[in-house]
Amino acid sequence: MSRKYLIPQEGTFYKANMHCHSTFSDGAFTPAELKKIYQSRGYSIVAYTDHCIYKHHAELSDENFLAVAGLEAETSEPDSTEGGFDRVKTYHFNLIDTDPDYRKEEKEHLIQPNDWYYGIDEINEYIEKVRELGFLTVYNHPYWSLHTYDDYKDLKNLWAMEIFNYGCEQEGSYGCAPQCYDELLRIYNGKKLFCVAGDDNHNGVPLDSPDSDSFGAFTMIKAKSLTYRAVMDAFKNGDFYTSMGPRIEELYTENGAVYIKTSPVKKISLITAGRRVYQKIAAEGKCIEEAVFKLRGKEGYIRVDCTDEKGLHAASNAYRIEEIRICNVSSLQKVFADSSLLKKQINRGTALKGERFSYQAALSFAGEETGTIEASLHIESELLPYCKVYRVGSVPARLAAYKDRRDADYLSFKEGLFPDILYPLKIENGSASSFILSTEYCETLWIEINVPPATAAGTYDIHLYAECKDRALKTQSTFSLCIADEVLEKDDFKYTQWLHLDCLADYYGDEIFSENHWKRIEQFIKTASENGISVLLTPVFTPPLDTDISGSRKIVQLADVEKTEDGYRFSFERFHRYVSSAKKYGIKYLEIGHLYTQWGAQYPCDVQACVDGKKTLIFGKKLPRQFSETYEDFLAVFLPRLIEEIEKAGFKDRAFFHVSDEPHTQDAQAYSRAKEAVKKHIGNYPVLDALSDYDFIQKGIAEIPAAAIDKIEPFIRANVKPLWAYYCCGQARDVSNRFLAMPSWRNRIIGFLLYKFGIDGFLHWGYNFYYTQYSKRLVDPFMQTDAGGAFPAGDTFSVYPGKDGPIESIRLKVFYEALQDRRFLKQMEKKLGKDRIVKVAEEYFGGVIDFKHYPRGEKFLVNMRDCLL
Repeated sequence: MSRKYLIPQEGTFYKANMHCHSTFSDGAFTPAELKKIYQSRGYSIVAYTDHCIYKHHAELSDENFLAVAGLEAETSEPDSTEGGFDRVKTYHFNLIDTDPDYRKEEKEHLIQPNDWYYGIDEINEYIEKVRELGFLTVYNHPYWSLHTYDDYKDLKNLWAMEIFNYGCEQEGSYGCAPQCYDELLRIYNGKKLFCVAGDDNHNGVPLDSPDSDSFGAFTMIKAKSLTYRAVMDAFKNGDFYTSMGPRIEELYTENGAVYIKTSPVKKISLITAGRRVYQKIAAEGKCIEEAVFKLRGKEGYIRVDCTDEKGLHAASNAYRIEEIRICNVSSLQKVFADSSLLKKQINRGTALKGERFSYQAALSFAGEETGTIEASLHIESELLPYCKVYRVGSVPARLAAYKDRRDADYLSFKEGLFPDILYPLKIENGSASSFILSTEYCETLWIEINVPPATAAGTYDIHLYAECKDRALKTQSTFSLCIADEVLEKDDFKYTQWLHLDCLADYYGDEIFSENHWKRIEQFIKTASENGISVLLTPVFTPPLDTDISGSRKIVQLADVEKTEDGYRFSFERFHRYVSSAKKYGIKYLEIGHLYTQWGAQYPCDVQACVDGKKTLIFGKKLPRQFSETYEDFLAVFLPRLIEEIEKAGFKDRAFFHVSDEPHTQDAQAYSRAKEAVKKHIGNYPVLDALSDYDFIQKGIAEIPAAAIDKIEPFIRANVKPLWAYYCCGQARDVSNRFLAMPSWRNRIIGFLLYKFGIDGFLHWGYNFYYTQYSKRLVDPFMQTDAGGAFPAGDTFSVYPGKDGPIESIRLKVFYEALQDRRFLKQMEKKLGKDRIVKVAEEYFGGVIDFKHYPRGEKFLVNMRDCLL
């Protein structure tokens, strides 16, 4: 690797006092006197930073001296200590003007921050305002300011912080702040933050007094010339170091090592982002002037600290070492572009034989400069044949959460980008095609291992290698998956997400039931089955879902109807093609689409028939036949034929019928009549509907209710059986859901809840709903995830319509993990008993678990298998 100078080789070092007060505020000397005094001590630059007064003393600059324009702005907390200013916290910032001619008049009348501050936001707003005027902001003397970590952790857009302040050191031994610098570097996590030093001199005592606050801390700037522009360029690039006495003569990297040359010192230290510090210490009575430290590639950042025999320090800026970082996290972390992952990483997991296990690897490129690299990816593992790898993509969410229905567990309430979409990566012989890594954001991989049931129990390592040959950068991570000596049993849990056939036709531009449309239908059924969906919405007639009173959806009915003088004739060719695909991919149950309209069963669903050779709508809400005998007579003929076809297709006793979705209390009579019109013609086949009003149970109207999980408690208390559950946009506070802005553990906890309360099935309305509310227009689901602002993003679909078929989402995968949790708990119940399992969980939680109260965070879910196996 070629030599890279961290402090430039070219240029001249100029000694600078970056914090100086004159008679324009509370200093003892005029600006001209300060020039003379500091020049006599070898200084070439003074930054005039008088309190709350901006001045550019351009008349003082010449070929041997540069007067830097600036000021010290300040704001303090309201005094609640009764100790006066001596006890209150305060923020002081040096503002260094990079171009005094830019917006000159505004600077001369620069508005100062408020005397009292009431929050960090107003301070950051001020920093942003002065940054736009061309100022570099330095955070001054944090210890003198009485600050703790909480006071500076949220400061934004700082250019530098003051690591040495001689005046504060003289006043109270609180002028050195290297720990604060390291803490801010960790907070900034890759963004540049420099350190400066200055006297903060007020010169209240003679210069030759031991109490003098001059000449004790300085900044050595290496610039091409002693001109304002050249010095400001050096400032912006970080071409300087700070000191209380020692000098850093040379600093560069070469062949993976750091080379340091100094004036004679007792110790040279190379400090990193972690605990590791490289040191070279002189022997007793000796000094050293150079050190070489070999880097391991995991330092994060490095900075030099030198100490001379007087105990005085010199400190370099921090430099980011170019490296590829890999951080393994669970499948329950949502990795955002600016995620800080080091505290969240995990490197092991437990799975059963026959289980699907997933984790994520977040990769990023760290370097001193902003940029990108092209990296290759390679995986080695005995489990490689059973691995799938996806790249996690982010999608926009404009409506992240309802204003009046949300809680503290949301990741964000604001519009933004959320990780969700899973783009499959092609892996050949363990290698993937190259991809781009950036210093500005994480690139996250979703790694899925489908463990075969015959796998031998034991621990299997998954080695992930990332390499950039152009930069000679390479790194690896290892994830260890422990396969338990237990095969995950299958069960007969009923789970549906509604497949909307019209959405597929509209998005892809296919004619309804054309060959292209059938191809898409089969692809989406296959993906549904692979992710645990066992019950398939079957639109024998067009489902009357999510439309207003005036709206309708495209006809997608699978049954052909012909109206004749003698009655009706039926054909079921499309029905059999549809259910044949369902059967092919392992779908176990059919749910016959709703035969009456949503929210009350006030109208029949749309039924199209061939009448006199023309396709004609013979039933529907647009026709004046509300609960007419005609529709009931039609059902009396049609439903027995449908039962015959269901059984002929191989789904005998494996079908559910829908009447109406979520009828209201006032519609109980209408729903009851509609249900009876269906029930008397379907024999023992059950009626299943979303019914969250317990009044339907008390009146004996409901057969199999699917209750919203925020209203399910009375159903559980009454031991209603069978009982299904569902959630949609309305279940936005306290309970589990799958919104983009919710953490994934809140999605997955549903598995434990379904187990504890013995829920028989789960229903969700949105597998691929790509319309706005009421199905009024098509949206691009890659760009609009909230149905045109109607529902929290992520409610309406869990798969994306890719060019070559459905693209899965994190939410779909995590819900499948929830289903596996349920299966695992059912299996462990045979060994431990249900009471024991629930007790372990509730001891962990510290209370009774229900649909609104459950363990928060991922720990419980990630460790569930280890706790119970």
